[in-house]
Amino acid sequence: MSQKIISLRSVDQLQATKRIADEISSMQLSGKVVKFIYCEVDTTATDGDADVNVSMTYHDNKVRLPFTAKTYKLDSASFTVTDLSITSGQDPEKKNRIGNVKLWDGTSGSIQWSVGRSKSTQVAQFWKNNIKANESTFGHHPGELNFTFLGNMDLTISGGTFAVSTKFTIEKVAIGQGSSGSTNNWWFGCHGCESSGEYRVRCLATSESGQKLWFYFLRGGVGNDVDEIRLDEVAIHTPFQTMPLEQAYVGESTMNKWQDPRVSPPYVTYYTSSQANTLKLQVRDGLLYDVNNQLFDTIDGDWGHSDLPVAIFVVATDEKTIYASRQHKQYMFHHSTIVAGGKVLSAGELFVRRGHIEWMSNASGHYKPDAKVAYNQLKMALWNQGYREPFELKLFDRTMLNLLDRHYLVGSGNRNKTRAGKWTEDAELAYPRI
Repeated sequence: MSQKIISLRSVDQLQATKRIADEISSMQLSGKVVKFIYCEVDTTATDGDADVNVSMTYHDNKVRLPFTAKTYKLDSASFTVTDLSITSGQDPEKKNRIGNVKLWDGTSGSIQWSVGRSKSTQVAQFWKNNIKANESTFGHHPGELNFTFLGNMDLTISGGTFAVSTKFTIEKVAIGQGSSGSTNNWWFGCHGCESSGEYRVRCLATSESGQKLWFYFLRGGVGNDVDEIRLDEVAIHTPFQTMPLEQAYVGESTMNKWQDPRVSPPYVTYYTSSQANTLKLQVRDGLLYDVNNQLFDTIDGDWGHSDLPVAIFVVATDEKTIYASRQHKQYMFHHSTIVAGGKVLSAGELFVRRGHIEWMSNASGHYKPDAKVAYNQLKMALWNQGYREPFELKLFDRTMLNLLDRHYLVGSGNRNKTRAGKWTEDAELAYPRI
């Protein structure tokens, strides 16, 4: 088999010689006889890199992308090219274009680009224009690169806090190839990422629900294969905010803390974990179900602070478990009942019809959650289970929350005539019973 270098134009003989040597190295021709058919040095050329026209061979440039992050599984991944730079003359057939998509999955996936191998400062400058020195796995700018592809990386993962597959997107990712001696190496970086130790960066990824994760990437050739970019860790970007029980209610299960002594004891009931599990919601086919595999519906729930039948709910601190109860009895059964007075990530009321959440509120006097935090953390917990429908937030401000328990609006579950009449007039047509 023979390889030919057919022409070369450059600003000086030193540059020409260097480029020929690089081409010989990339073709793995060291130690073999190379026949120069024609070689010309044009002293009128103004840009050495741009004017070099070396015959090329397409190579299958494969980069391995192992996924070794603990507790998570990579279900699928893609890289969509939004921009690119290739050394002049190394893709004469224009095989590589904006919009090309590369796919992989599992723990040992890989992608490849068919393109020639010839380094240039032109490609390195493209990298510098898009990625800062501390935003790459090398921790500095490249001097020369064969090619660079810029794009968006979608990573769909499950496991950890995600009961179902959830897609996260990292924008403006750069993957490039350079070389050191006779060995090609792979450069990785992303706009806005952070260095995380030597030869490692972490990139911020966002899901469709707005949840953010850090994805950590390690370059090859540092105790691992040189032809890989390893994704070795996934971590929460912004931890969920926990909400403790308001101090005024601590001890309510064993004494009168806030209750009316004329009706208490009995004190507020606190559930065991097994009792709480009877109130756990689950998502199936994008809808809410109860533990009995029935579509969850609040039509027969106790009346809430919005004068409609609702369920009170809490989100557990595992970031995905949601409990909901259609009963809510003053002095006996509250949000605190479900988690035995423990911390939560969200609390309030749900109005649900046939498995579809129509709205939630942050109406909980025991936890007094910030409305937006309660809404976002419920939405993320639902998203992590596979519930993707939008729903409304009914906001209670701090003043309203302070009034909830002492100026109780919810009955014991037995509606009086006035309440029953209000249901018939205002709600029956809009929310018919099933």
